Amino acid sequence: NVFTSEFVEKTLFCGLLKGCLSDSYTGYDEEALKRTYKITDCELGYPDYLLKSQKGVILFECKDIRINAWIKEQRNYDLISTELINKLVCKTYKIDYKNKKHVDVNPKRIGCGQIAGHVANIRKGQFPWDNTLQLDVTVYPVLVIADNRLLVEGLTPIIQTWMCECLSNEGIDPNMEKPLIIMSPLTLLKYQNLFKKNGFEQYFEEYYQSTRQSFVDKVSAIN
Repeated sequence: NVFTSEFVEKTLFCGLLKGCLSDSYTGYDEEALKRTYKITDCELGYPDYLLKSQKGVILFECKDIRINAWIKEQRNYDLISTELINKLVCKTYKIDYKNKKHVDVNPKRIGCGQIAGHVANIRKGQFPWDNTLQLDVTVYPVLVIADNRLLVEGLTPIIQTWMCECLSNEGIDPNMEKPLIIMSPLTLLKYQNLFKKNGFEQYFEEYYQSTRQSFVDKVSAIN
């Protein structure tokens, strides 16, 4: 499972993303970021991919996750929600498969929790991989979920709500940030030519426009 996740999150995802890029982008995968700044154990993890252009910055995180079978068998929404948060927001436990129970671990921001942390660091001038970024640079946050079967109707707004909560916890106003984009690697494959021709930002903005009212309602509910 570890090998599979590493392959999907690093090799497959990065390969597909690079096929979407035009010369208008400067891209940095994890290995390139490591050459600029190596994190310590207590710091946020590396972005899976960082893109820079004249229009702003795009932060990508790719997660290859599975909902454990014994949790799905419980048919308990709270258990499933807790499992998703543990895999997409902040890892607080690991699973003891033999005894079918959770074992607490030191909290670690991952997925949209990690993206929110990077956004906060950019706003505070503390983003270690590029100290030239303006504090008010436009940041597009993107969470790529490898298993497109998880991208069922209704899950996206839930994850976006978690992202807003993460930003608030970082001291950042969600109303001032771009909403989280959620996609699968299949999106990169299917629309590769369009992304390469017109850039990601054009389609992200079109998506925001189509969902703007529901997003405003969601943020208002949090605040």
